[in-house]
Amino acid sequence: MLFQCNKKGYVDVGFYCNTTLKMYNEFLVSENRKAVKSLRYFKLKEINSEVLVSVLSEAYETRNK
Repeated sequence: MLFQCNKKGYVDVGFYCNTTLKMYNEFLVSENRKAVKSLRYFKLKEINSEVLVSVLSEAYETRNK
């Protein structure tokens, strides 16, 4: 698996979210963005699969609300 960081040294797993997510908000980054949230990772080892899957599942479930 290739994990490349951009110029800022991190990778954002971002997604559009028109509602407030309830789970794992402490991991979500929304700086200077109104409707886009992201999970930010600096190293591959930082990825918590439980958090990633849970947040993406919740965002997917709320996509049409």
